[in-house]
Amino acid sequence: MSFQKKNIPLDLVTALASSRDWHETMGKIGKPLFLAYETYRGIDFSKEFFTEATLQEADLSESCLQEVDAVRALANGIRLNDAVLHSSNWTKAEMEEAEVSRVQAHHAIFAKAMLRNALFRKADLTKSDFSQAICIGADFSGACLSESNFSKAILDDVNFQGADLSGAIFDGCHLSKNTKISNAYGIKKIKCTYAFLSGERLDGIDAKLYLEGDLNIENQFK
Repeated sequence: MSFQKKNIPLDLVTALASSRDWHETMGKIGKPLFLAYETYRGIDFSKEFFTEATLQEADLSESCLQEVDAVRALANGIRLNDAVLHSSNWTKAEMEEAEVSRVQAHHAIFAKAMLRNALFRKADLTKSDFSQAICIGADFSGACLSESNFSKAILDDVNFQGADLSGAIFDGCHLSKNTKISNAYGIKKIKCTYAFLSGERLDGIDAKLYLEGDLNIENQFK
């Protein structure tokens, strides 16, 4: 996939420069990036500063956002399908109903992000960080989540069907009975010392057995 670095619209070049200045001067010069409702597909945004940017419903599909700093970005409804997000940082970003399917995102950080109803279908999220993220209703079906970190994440009603969870960390995560995980791959290689299921704590082997689909939880709390 090739990305456009040349012939970027002048208004976008100016906005990116202003955002860079704002980040580097700690807000004394420039302003955060504002791309809400805009469409910029196939653009090379690598290493740009999206810190506290407004990206609501922006379409950046097929773009390169490698090593982008998007900490605390407001990005509800953003479309990033087929984009490259390797080592990008979305810590504390608001990404409700974001479309992040089929992305290449090794080592991406979504820690403490709001990911309610976000779509990560068939995404390659190897070694990505979702610790303490709110993932209620998120769809990771068919995604590669090998060695990813979901420690203390809220995973109510999340769809992991067909996902690769080999080596993924689920310590302290919050699950619901509607979390679809039993049909994922690599579940016996999940790392989990404790978890919460609908508010009930599961320790040690019980947490592992539940994630592997081998614990009859209906009988566990009778």
